[in-house]
Amino acid sequence: MTLIHLVQRASILAGMTFASLSLHSISVRADNPQICVIANNSKTVCGTLKTGERACVTTDGSNSICGKFKSATEGQPEAKQPTQGTVARKEVKNFVYTLKGCRKSGTNVKCELTITNNGGENFIGFWAGMSTFVDNDGKSYKGSTVDLGGASSSYQGDRMTPGINYSASITFENVPDRVVTAQLLNLKFSESVQFRNVSF
Repeated sequence: MTLIHLVQRASILAGMTFASLSLHSISVRADNPQICVIANNSKTVCGTLKTGERACVTTDGSNSICGKFKSATEGQPEAKQPTQGTVARKEVKNFVYTLKGCRKSGTNVKCELTITNNGGENFIGFWAGMSTFVDNDGKSYKGSTVDLGGASSSYQGDRMTPGINYSASITFENVPDRVVTAQLLNLKFSESVQFRNVSF
């Protein structure tokens, strides 16, 4: 039912002596929004408008205002769902480094990742003091401890079997409250691995 028909039905209900009509939109989020016309005698007639349907409203001053109905959500881009479990992925000399993310707790920042060996069995080292991140002001912070395969210290090393995901993490200490992003995260394994624009 179009809004024009709704207005006509409401006018009949109200009678010829009632000149003014008020238009009310039911403000709900729905696939089929309704428009209601309320006459001066308090009779209400409602109907559903579809996108592209033309509607007219007559004001108290006998002016007609017409236009096509457009849904409030029409044309808006769909919200992108965040990718779960991976922030970035780099491959360096047959090792794949998958950054799961960095989180801040107090003045500590801990970054977690997995490492997969896609080559032959090989040894890998991970150095905390040689790993750094650079904040948005250009200040650099050194790592304090690393974890590789469940052991933590300033350095860890392990021989990695191909095709197995190994857990690793690094912790940076004494990071100010204002620092919530690393414009560059440089992790020193046997080779350097860099990630950019990492949020905590």
